[in-house]
Amino acid sequence: MNQKDQKFYAHSRENDPNPENWQELGADLRNVAKLAAAFALAFYSGEWGCQGRIMDRTFS
Repeated sequence: MNQKDQKFYAHSRENDPNPENWQELGADLRNVAKLAAAFALAFYSGEWGCQGRIMDRTFS
């Protein structure tokens, strides 16, 4: 299996071995970035909030 075929997961359910019920990392990153951007809009920094949260989740 090459790296392009691998799937990475952000969240899984306890005692649930079925990956179809887990949240994929890409979906988690997009959802969290959208949420961070929405909060940052109050400071007129929506794009910064989005990018910053992606970096935070990527390297944490």
